Amino acid sequence: MLSRYGTRVSRAARDPSDIEQGRWIYTAWKHLRTFRVDDAIRFEATGLAGRAADLLGRVRGLKAYSMNHLLPLAQDAGISNRELRDTLLPVLDALGIVQVERDSADRVRFVRPLVIDEDDVVSQAARVWRHLDPQPSERGALHILRDVASLPRTEEEIVRSCAEIGLTEDEAALALELAETRALVLRRHVSDFDCDFLYNDFLWGEDIDRTAKALSALPRDVRENLRSLLDELHQNEGRPLKDIESAPKGLVELAVREGIIERTEIVTESGKRGSFHFTPRFQGFGVAREDVPDVLDQVRLVIASFAFATHYARYKLDNPERFLEVLIDSGHAGNASPIATDYGALEKQKIVSVEPVAEGSKRFRFTAVKKDALLTALDTMRAGSILRQSAGSSSGNGLLQPREFSDPVATRLRLGQEAADARLHQDRLLAAVRDAAQQDKFL
Repeated sequence: MLSRYGTRVSRAARDPSDIEQGRWIYTAWKHLRTFRVDDAIRFEATGLAGRAADLLGRVRGLKAYSMNHLLPLAQDAGISNRELRDTLLPVLDALGIVQVERDSADRVRFVRPLVIDEDDVVSQAARVWRHLDPQPSERGALHILRDVASLPRTEEEIVRSCAEIGLTEDEAALALELAETRALVLRRHVSDFDCDFLYNDFLWGEDIDRTAKALSALPRDVRENLRSLLDELHQNEGRPLKDIESAPKGLVELAVREGIIERTEIVTESGKRGSFHFTPRFQGFGVAREDVPDVLDQVRLVIASFAFATHYARYKLDNPERFLEVLIDSGHAGNASPIATDYGALEKQKIVSVEPVAEGSKRFRFTAVKKDALLTALDTMRAGSILRQSAGSSSGNGLLQPREFSDPVATRLRLGQEAADARLHQDRLLAAVRDAAQQDKFL
């Protein structure tokens, strides 16, 4: 089939099963990249496919990249020069995911990615993963990750589920051990059922209605605060911690650790930090899960960056929606010299690029690269009131400063390691989900 740009794109790029599988591969990689390299070696296929998705997510859009332009982006995605040249590009080229142009000496001159949007990126990650032929234990670990995101499972249920994809009992046991040791799944003994359940922190983001029902098992004050928190964040996606009104800080931290809400963090070159909160997959009560999956975290990054510029930046942005409108409509926004030195997370993801406002000028501006991410972020911002609106900077001459971005998975893992265990709430939530499933309320 032809893309909207007239370039031929494989039908596999739109295979729903590939899209879903690719999302879980990239999600697993976001977990695995927080571990040491030697810890992640048993996820060789997932690691390479995840790094490929990271890079493809940055360069999607059919633009040709020279190696000089591609190498810094690959390095930021955790891909070494040798791995890019000798392993990844040959695989992507062979699968028709990129076009590689070489010179007479067989050196790479240009690389043109044949992926357009997030669905293309993750579906091609699934193709790369299959091409690399993962070991049964790795294949099983990814299956378990997906399986327990829909319902807490017993070990016996997981073994049976692995058998359905062709794994032996021994292979299933190795897969479960691998998934547990790398924090893809968590184990909890729930006294109400007198058995261990395996689950992960994506359990709540997969079905917002189920989350609402599970909250009923908690004490009334906790339940009402969490429900109010979800409502507040749905109306104010990207809300800074200091502005949350519906729940005390300790309960917000609990909700982040458990995956009931999501937190992203931005750190500037000077060390200034901002934390921003979202409903999982931008889901509030009554919102369909397909609305904004954002597995690449690019929409969250745009919203968090503008929220940071509004609340924390040295030169605060008074009218972020207007700034974003100018950036989308004219293709350019901003007029400030620090833009050149703050190589922000937005630029690392190639959502924007930076250029001087005029030849020889010491002042710089942003140029829109991924308008789809910018447009989705703007629509999400308009649906709520997360950012200050005033009669201030409406011409697009503000400044965005974020340099480093921490996605929700990395933030949850860090908080889980730092925080005390909230065992009682965890037990009650897991028991509530299993109880409702047994009553066939939601499956």
